[in-house]
Amino acid sequence: MDHYAIVIGIDKYPLSGGKYLPLTGSTAVATCFAEWLLRKGSVRPENLRLLLSPVPANPRPFGPEFDVVAVEATVDQILGASQDINSDRATKGARLYFYFVGHGHEGGLDEIYDAIAPANYNGNSVLSIRVDKITRLFKSGHFAEVFLILDCCRNRTGDTEFQGVPGIGAENSAVEIFDCRATSRNRVSFGGVDSFSNVLLKGLKGDGRAVSLDRKNDRYLIRYGKLREYVRTVFTKLQKQKSADPLDSRYQQPNFREGRDDACLAAVSPDEVGKLRLDVVLAPKGAAPASQVRVLVQETKPPLDCKDHNPDPPPPVRFELRPGWYIIQVIAHQFKKDSIPVDLSDDDQEVSFTLEPEPSQAPVRPAPRLPNSPKGTGGLLMPRGGSPHSERGHRLRIVGNVLFRKIAMSRGLVQAREEGKNETANLIIETPNELSTIEVFDESGGRLAPKRVASRPGVGGRRSEFLGLEPGIYKACLLPPEGRRLEKLVSLGVSEQKTITLEAPAGTESPLTREIIRALGPQVRVANHMAIDERGVISGASTPSLLSVICQSAAPNRTSAAHWWESGSRTWGWKRFLV
Repeated sequence: MDHYAIVIGIDKYPLSGGKYLPLTGSTAVATCFAEWLLRKGSVRPENLRLLLSPVPANPRPFGPEFDVVAVEATVDQILGASQDINSDRATKGARLYFYFVGHGHEGGLDEIYDAIAPANYNGNSVLSIRVDKITRLFKSGHFAEVFLILDCCRNRTGDTEFQGVPGIGAENSAVEIFDCRATSRNRVSFGGVDSFSNVLLKGLKGDGRAVSLDRKNDRYLIRYGKLREYVRTVFTKLQKQKSADPLDSRYQQPNFREGRDDACLAAVSPDEVGKLRLDVVLAPKGAAPASQVRVLVQETKPPLDCKDHNPDPPPPVRFELRPGWYIIQVIAHQFKKDSIPVDLSDDDQEVSFTLEPEPSQAPVRPAPRLPNSPKGTGGLLMPRGGSPHSERGHRLRIVGNVLFRKIAMSRGLVQAREEGKNETANLIIETPNELSTIEVFDESGGRLAPKRVASRPGVGGRRSEFLGLEPGIYKACLLPPEGRRLEKLVSLGVSEQKTITLEAPAGTESPLTREIIRALGPQVRVANHMAIDERGVISGASTPSLLSVICQSAAPNRTSAAHWWESGSRTWGWKRFLV
């Protein structure tokens, strides 16, 4: 389906009376984002509104390839484009990108609002536009998804009045908002090479740490959840680098407030994604003379790559692999076979194996070297017509002049078929944390739905069952109401059922969370609504009136949770903040 976009970039504010100083690069980065939308974001030229201030000398920045004309980013153009595109019934079920880079701020009296400043802002007849009004406008439209991407400051100003936003209708609950802010509340957003927009664009264009591998279709997907974690990781590193500078002691922290993790923004080819390095270290050294390291995507399939471990000198076994999930397997003489699932997506990695002795293994007799073995076979004894990565080619191996017993890489799958067993696998995840959410993702970033969710009888907690899965690698996630999420890679073989337990570290809950659990008990689920009044008495409430609603559907907070005081109703509440 075709998508739609409103892209706004403002460098100059000539009528602001010096309140908004000129910026550098806003129009350029907005143009780059628009080009990405046209090339990768499934936005056609006729569905793109490009608003720039100042408008470049050539208002057609993409030439004849994409017939897009830039116009001045005034308040009338911004609101007019938003109302026109929102009222178009042809947009039903489509996606909208609303992207803004320029000056922004927080303002208000009793309540504080985020706002963006149009190019003709003058503080009198033309004011800033409240972000929540723009959101409500799009929530009353026909889009299925709205990506609200704002690269601007959110520091507090004295503004108490805002521009009116006409055209807001009844809310459409089917519209999903993906709220992406360059920084947290009451903080500034920096420009330059490490700006929010530049980091975001780098991820959207296929940086290896921001993509998820879709092996079935031989491509990489840009998923919202992976992109969010990529941007946060980059800015966490930047914050550490700049912490010595007092000016940057409160460096910006991008705030992704809402949106499904598995929403797909674009697809890129493997050629657009660079490779990462994986080093495998073996211990003890006694296993080195007869050990082999394999890289698999499924234990019952031939490996993608396999290398012998050279004991003299003992360097790590190094692989150059594209980002993805892999099973690293080590086979060593008189040691137990060991496997570790690895998420090779964030950066170059090193994994270590501590092999356990297996003295009951039958001794292995040396075999003569085969001088006619083809080069590059990794020491494989090749049957006629076989190849190092075929099923027949893995029947026999010679590693360091030691003959291994026959290994049929696909024997588990063949045996399952012969015995008529189910070739799928099951994953069961348990947690003692009542208010936590359990999620499972495949390698492409798609979220899997559990077949059954139940409480754990006698011990408390929750149990989610994911049944009928294809053998492979999966990521199990635990999202506690507060604190960092827990992640674990799990490899499943043919007809295998695996049960794992995920538990949030003790002491990560706030006093309010512990009070909620004590008051309402283990029957509380993520979908429940609860409220707390000014005396701190907790009660279940469907229409809480002056009580502040604590919506647990928003509680799984990827970073942290916060409490705030609401002066109008004088109630304490719990709101989802991603800071």
